[in-house]
Amino acid sequence: MKTRLLFSSGIIFAAAIAITLMTSCSHQPETTSNDVMVEFVSSHTGGIIPSSSNIEIRLAMPVEEPFTESQALPDGILTFKPSLAGKAYLLSRQVIRFIPDKPLTNGEEYQVSLKLKKLFPEMAKENQQINFSFQVIELDFKLGEMNMTPYNSETMQWNQVTGSI
Repeated sequence: MKTRLLFSSGIIFAAAIAITLMTSCSHQPETTSNDVMVEFVSSHTGGIIPSSSNIEIRLAMPVEEPFTESQALPDGILTFKPSLAGKAYLLSRQVIRFIPDKPLTNGEEYQVSLKLKKLFPEMAKENQQINFSFQVIELDFKLGEMNMTPYNSETMQWNQVTGSI
């Protein structure tokens, strides 16, 4: 009886430890302090966006040489999780636009990192980056009750389907 009670208590204790470890080790997105964000970025793509959208970042100050307007930026300035193929362009001295090669995945949440040292080598600290996220709208619809009725009840060649989406 005692060994059975000890065995049951041990299983309950192990399960409680396992649940605690699983919930405490969940992934939390990286955040950037507001001071760094305000110093370098005035706005960025965020919230829920369509799958055909480009990602834009408006900088708080103009980017200097060697970058020029309408120039494709070098790889590695923007990184995405999950990975996203495409190209980043400097539209103006203060606007970066990332154009994905193909539409974004519906329902996916993307984490974005902007490497500040590559844009502002004199001002940004080593490994300083801006992190933000956005989500692509999830395509979701439901079909309501559907009814089929013939246009002509004698020939029954053509039918009309009515319902709701």
